[in-house]
Amino acid sequence: MRHFEIAFKMFDLNGDGEVDFKEFDKVRDVILSSTSVGARHRDRLVTGNVAGGVGDALVEHFFGADKKGKLTVDMFRSFHRLLRTELLWLEFNRFDPEDSRISERDFAKMVLSYADMNDQQRKKYMKRVKREYGDRKEGISFEDVQAFTELVENISDVEMALSMYMAAGASITPGDLKQVAQAVAGIDLQDSLVTMIFTLFDENMDGSLSHREFIRAMKSRTTRGLEKLTCSLPLQSKNTGFAKLINSCYGCTVKVIQDQLGLKP
Repeated sequence: MRHFEIAFKMFDLNGDGEVDFKEFDKVRDVILSSTSVGARHRDRLVTGNVAGGVGDALVEHFFGADKKGKLTVDMFRSFHRLLRTELLWLEFNRFDPEDSRISERDFAKMVLSYADMNDQQRKKYMKRVKREYGDRKEGISFEDVQAFTELVENISDVEMALSMYMAAGASITPGDLKQVAQAVAGIDLQDSLVTMIFTLFDENMDGSLSHREFIRAMKSRTTRGLEKLTCSLPLQSKNTGFAKLINSCYGCTVKVIQDQLGLKP
């Protein structure tokens, strides 16, 4: 969201904290032009692809049917939170939760779904989960998934904090990860969630986090494979979070947006 806010301020010409449609359109065009995935979706808006209909729906929500409304940063943040929560909920429910919880195995699949690794490497991670939990299923709640997502969205700061431990020659314990999550993102990770994270990313099973594995997998998750996939569930990108948020809305989220925002198909 930081990248959008910077662009937002650039095009808020009178400094009143509001952007009209013309200003917003400039922001969108500049940002979409800055990446290959953005350029592809920008071109589809011009050629009349179904994605354009979703873009029109977003514009109408932000500025009204006559495009004379004003958009504030707070309004966009609110929209982003709503969209992010809804899409995360859809992803969570793909695993058919029981009693509002998904299994540790399914959570591991969710975490690794966009990781840049081959099948053999993925099996190695899943074996750790099977070894730790077996048939035991305490489960992971949606609130846990949300907390984990907050951690992932702050992965650059998390990486910096964990690097300080490594530079000091210290191993990263579960308590350290909880402290980093609180300091960086202001979130309290449940012990069961931390145990799950360490099960996946404690390569040597020595009680310390293999932080390079963890960071690499989490960075892959932030982009959700958007450079390879046309449609994905968005989280903040490592370079143009706003652009990829908007891009990934197109096509695959049209019904969600219409239902949640009361827009007509």
